[in-house]
Amino acid sequence: MSSSEGERLMPPPVRHDATQEDLNVAQKFFYGGFFLLPWMWGINVWYFRSRIWPTKEERDFRDRFPYRVHLQQPSAEVRSYVIKSFWLFLLSVVIFAIWVTVFQTSWRNWGQTGFDLLVLPPNHSFNTDVF
Repeated sequence: MSSSEGERLMPPPVRHDATQEDLNVAQKFFYGGFFLLPWMWGINVWYFRSRIWPTKEERDFRDRFPYRVHLQQPSAEVRSYVIKSFWLFLLSVVIFAIWVTVFQTSWRNWGQTGFDLLVLPPNHSFNTDVF
C-alpha cells in the first residue's frame, strides 16, 4: 500500500468552525438562567465541561485528532460564559439549600404564613390551635 492509498482512507479534516455556534449555545444558556431557570447554568457547565476542564485522556485524544470540531478548545468568550454559569449555578444551589434548611426548621414558628407556604401540609405532629 502506497502512502497515497493510505491517505485516501483517512477521513478528510473538518474545516467547519464551531466557535460561533458554541458562543450562541453558551449565551442562550447563560441568559436563560436569569429567567428563574438556574438549572440552565448547570446544563451550560455540563455541556462544555470536557472542553473547559478536560481530563488527561481527553487532552491526549484531542491532540491525536485536532481536526474534530467537537474536540476543539472553546474560545475565551465561551469559556467566560461557562465559568460565570458555574459560579451562578453554585450560588443558586447554596441559596436554595439555605432556604430549604431555614424553612424546614422554622415553618411552624411562622404561624399561618408558614402553614400557607407548605405544598403538602402534614396531617400530624402540629398543634391545630395555632392555625
